[in-house]
Amino acid sequence: MNAQQATVRKRYHSKIGLGIVVFIVAVIGLTLLPLLFSEAWFGVGLILPLAGFIVHLFATTHYTISGNSLVINSGFLFKKRIQIDQIEQIRSSRSLISSPACSLDRIEIKYSHSKTILLSPKDQSGFVNHLKSINGQIVIQV
Repeated sequence: MNAQQATVRKRYHSKIGLGIVVFIVAVIGLTLLPLLFSEAWFGVGLILPLAGFIVHLFATTHYTISGNSLVINSGFLFKKRIQIDQIEQIRSSRSLISSPACSLDRIEIKYSHSKTILLSPKDQSGFVNHLKSINGQIVIQV
């Protein structure tokens, strides 16, 4: 990593997948509509904050590369820092496992020998190339 890369800080927003959005809207809508028609306001009061939290997650999920660190943020509950020199492999994934990724067009990052995390950067090639420019040893399989 050169001196310029050490000072560059770049944020990559998560791609938002239409399939995930349609699924979430359908589940919330199909849950909320009967509650509204039956005037079950307590149930509506439980569902609306959940919907707001999901919107918050979609709006705040991003990945920041700063120096030798990849910082992953998703809402106010999830923040993870990975040292880029610990990343060993990046490969494509369509896994449904819960992760800080708002799309099924995902990449799996393997780091620290056996740990993995799924991400869905909107600019996937720019994100992967940025990581590779910092750690040339990363094996890319996308």
